[in-house]
Amino acid sequence: MTQAAAYREAAVQLARSFNESLWNAKRGTYNAAILDFKPAEPSVHAALLALNRGLVPEDRRERVTKWMLANTDKIGMPYTHCWLFEEQYRCDTPEQDLAALEGMRKKWAAVLKRTDTGTLTEAYSSGESCHNFGAVPAYFLSTYVLGVRMDGPVWKKHLLIEPRPGDLTRADGVVVTDLGLVPVEWKRENGAFSLAVTVPSGATAAVRLLANGPASRFILNGKTVSAKTSGRYLEVEVAAGKHTLSVTDTR
Repeated sequence: MTQAAAYREAAVQLARSFNESLWNAKRGTYNAAILDFKPAEPSVHAALLALNRGLVPEDRRERVTKWMLANTDKIGMPYTHCWLFEEQYRCDTPEQDLAALEGMRKKWAAVLKRTDTGTLTEAYSSGESCHNFGAVPAYFLSTYVLGVRMDGPVWKKHLLIEPRPGDLTRADGVVVTDLGLVPVEWKRENGAFSLAVTVPSGATAAVRLLANGPASRFILNGKTVSAKTSGRYLEVEVAAGKHTLSVTDTR
């Protein structure tokens, strides 16, 4: 057996043991541990990491997600929000897009008020005064709010540009990717969502903008184009270079 095969088999066995030992069918989530041969109470961390690491069988995923989202107030450290924000955005709903933004605003308010070092803290108001996990929102503001992230392995040289605005009406910035810098700005006004982006040389990108209803029209570089429906988005493919895109409701 190769080392890779051995690791795959160990992962399957670990997932099976996790589900057999920690699943709480009555609560629809996972117990935190087994202590003195008895199951401990469920914890949001057990549910969150089981979801994020792909341990939850498909027929349990909806229940575990619902339980986890109802208990996010029990997550008390910036570190853990690396996985929480990922799962909230994975839900791909307006409600969870907004919930992620609200979490950043509320929980990082104390971090931003701390000016003694000018850096980000390990906890919201204590811990190490310079800690990389204090910067968790920076990643999600880039990859989901501005909406620029890699789509597949780097050698495919393909980006996904999919802004999740929440309750924001505009945003702009430069996102650092494996393929180069990606300047992007977007705004919502008068029933239209418009975006300007520069795709790095040698790369391509799928651009997904939120549809404004069944009569939505996609405009690319000043011309109406046919767009693919992808969930709650309209999607077009673009090449390297500068592009302007917008979605309007023609009703």
